[in-house]
Amino acid sequence: MNPQEQALLEQLKDVALPTHPGWWPLAPGWWLVLLGVFVLAGIVLWLLSEYFADKRRNVWRQTALDENQRLHQLMANSNDQRHVLGELSVLMRRVALAVEPRNRIASLTDEQWLQKLDALGNTGEYSDGVGSVLYRHQYHRDLQLDDAVLNKLFSLTASTIKNARSDVTRPDLPRSEGDSVAAF
Repeated sequence: MNPQEQALLEQLKDVALPTHPGWWPLAPGWWLVLLGVFVLAGIVLWLLSEYFADKRRNVWRQTALDENQRLHQLMANSNDQRHVLGELSVLMRRVALAVEPRNRIASLTDEQWLQKLDALGNTGEYSDGVGSVLYRHQYHRDLQLDDAVLNKLFSLTASTIKNARSDVTRPDLPRSEGDSVAAF
């Protein structure tokens, strides 16, 4: 190679490579992926919040079932059935207050109260069956019910607690002033 060609070769520069593309700005496909991730995360968060809100709304139900079971055991070990039936009646009043406004429950007595329990439990056993003892127990001095009747009564109250639904209000809606949910 002659000196002139050698000088020309020395003037050549190496091939300039393009710069490495950065991560920003994102390509349209990545924007769609991000949007999908955010939508999916939002749906999961909403479902979780609904799940836990439902559990919070129904914590009274499990507490009432536990109290019903405690009263059933107390009844088996007690000679004073009248006292335990009084506590069971109070428990059922609290269950009714948990699903209906206080102004619709507090004034109910006798047959009206039993009819409300029938409506809450979707049964007729309070007015025309074993459940009637919940308001009649207070008029009997020496009340003695046999085990079969007591088991049926506590089974009825447990079923009512599990299935109690209001036709007036939903528990997740705010109530008007004066209406309160009984604390368990």
